[in-house]
Amino acid sequence: MSGDEAFAGYLRENVVRAFGLPPAQLAAEGADELATWLRQRIKERLYLATHAIELGNAAVWEETSSGVLVTGEPTETDCWHGTWPMGDSSLTRLMEANDPRDTIARCEFELAVLDEFEAYWRLAVAAWEAEAGVHSLYDQARTLKRTVRRLGYSYRFKDGYRQEWKP
Repeated sequence: MSGDEAFAGYLRENVVRAFGLPPAQLAAEGADELATWLRQRIKERLYLATHAIELGNAAVWEETSSGVLVTGEPTETDCWHGTWPMGDSSLTRLMEANDPRDTIARCEFELAVLDEFEAYWRLAVAAWEAEAGVHSLYDQARTLKRTVRRLGYSYRFKDGYRQEWKP
């Protein structure tokens, strides 16, 4: 066996380990189903946070006193607009920690992770099809695959999550 054949075999073996797919399935799989599903869930959250601001809510919510959440400024006609007496400080602190500004920032980060993963996925598939590539490409793709699985796991209570995606 030549050095090139041995290297090609090594690449195939590592692609299978990196993506959890037999060689014949790698090119056929295309974009990872978890990444596609996850991108849609993240976009839904991003829309909700952006829409909350468009509806007049403040981007930053704050608990002004125990159990009272402020999501916007009062208007001239309604002095309570944007003030929500919840009665439960733990609930208002949770809502404050997930205000639209924070949610938008997290969604933008999560989408950037998915962009990186999908770029490496395409490179790995191209390298596989050409039976050429660099070992570090597969290491990076494998690392991003684990990252996407962990990111997806944080959405495990959403409809459509599959147990086979669990890290």
